[in-house]
Amino acid sequence: MNQYLLILVWVLFLGVFKTKQQGVYWKNDKLVYRKPSKAYCFLLVFPLILSAAFRTTFGDQGYKIAFRAWTLDFEGVIFTIRSGVKGPGYYVIEYIGNLLFGNNAEIFFFVIAALQMYSLMRLYRRYSLDIWVAVFIFVASTDYLSWMQNGIRQFIAVTLILFFSDWIFEKKIVRICVVILLAASIHSSALIMLPIVFVVQGKAFNWKTILAIIGTVVVLGTLRSVIPVVDTLLTGTEYSGAITDWQESGNDGVNYLRVLVYSVPTFLSVLGYRAIRQSEDKVIHITCNMSIISTLLYIMGMFTSGIYVGRLPIYCSLYANGILLPWVIQRVFSRNTSKIIYVVMIMSYIVFYYYQTHVIWGII
Repeated sequence: MNQYLLILVWVLFLGVFKTKQQGVYWKNDKLVYRKPSKAYCFLLVFPLILSAAFRTTFGDQGYKIAFRAWTLDFEGVIFTIRSGVKGPGYYVIEYIGNLLFGNNAEIFFFVIAALQMYSLMRLYRRYSLDIWVAVFIFVASTDYLSWMQNGIRQFIAVTLILFFSDWIFEKKIVRICVVILLAASIHSSALIMLPIVFVVQGKAFNWKTILAIIGTVVVLGTLRSVIPVVDTLLTGTEYSGAITDWQESGNDGVNYLRVLVYSVPTFLSVLGYRAIRQSEDKVIHITCNMSIISTLLYIMGMFTSGIYVGRLPIYCSLYANGILLPWVIQRVFSRNTSKIIYVVMIMSYIVFYYYQTHVIWGII
């Protein structure tokens, strides 16, 4: 069986064992939560780690090629960093990996994938009501393929911030900003989290998120005049020249179907607006605002560039899909309605997975 199809089947198979064993379930008409075991979490993501480490066709093979051809010593790394290379932090990671594993790219990327999944599962195990749904969406949305096997360097930056998510929830702004700056040394797109950590604080749907919505509408309405300004601001960053590249390549932006898929948490949050606003769970308020920001970025990516703007929402969408969505389904809707939503959602994501992997990418 094709490995990408097998991974989806594996996650669906483990979903059979989650009821009354892992996550949230109903007992005497009441919701009961049981924290999932570490063993269950490990089983869920281990195939993803293997696939990321030993992939041979799909994804960006350039990272493996570059690691196998690594020749820089410590002085060479320092010289390269001083020369102004993009992503100096990743060069340091590669240098350490070469010291530990030689030129064995499979072991290096196995460790990278394992650390990425540890960060993600640590977050979901602490804050998600249904870790199986969180992982299922991560797989069926093809995020694991897009990031663990393609945007590896950016996903290292993403998961580094995820690991310190407690500081976002606890409003320890200075600490999380230091982490963001460290992540930006690996991939400068992480800098987008500097304003986001301020915007998402407070109640869901607060004035800051409303301003973000208005700002998005204004930007889209004045796109032609904004483009030169954005291009200037991006100078010297990972996205330097991105606007020019996007315009010359004729990139059509993020696929509208992907925008719809990633907007589901925001849409359901609007339906459950009252319940969310009345909740005292600050994590849900923050992840709801994260969901709104993610949706806004995807909408902007739909009208601009899927390659550049479309890669930014990942900093917020993992919170929305893995934490907010299970909470809204379980806490906002009735028991019977939530079951219907789960069935429809799972079937829809399976169709999307097939569409993306077979029709678009042709890997299954």
